[in-house]
Amino acid sequence: MAHRAGMSADRLAELELEARREAALQPVTAELSAAATRAHILSVILEEGSHELASSATAAYLLSNDGASLSLVARRGISD
Repeated sequence: MAHRAGMSADRLAELELEARREAALQPVTAELSAAATRAHILSVILEEGSHELASSATAAYLLSNDGASLSLVARRGISD
């Protein structure tokens, strides 16, 4: 019986974590739905990503068509 109670508490903790993650994604989804440009989309991703990860700097890169290189396309908290 104690083993089952422990499993229930673990499952409850998992469900609570999932609920927090889903709640955190809702404003991101709304912002992305309203974004009309690549710059706005990247801004949302970097802003929300840095907030969720408690990071002071974030960057986004795009892979070239040939897959040989990356190009910096957006950054936050990183100077030139």
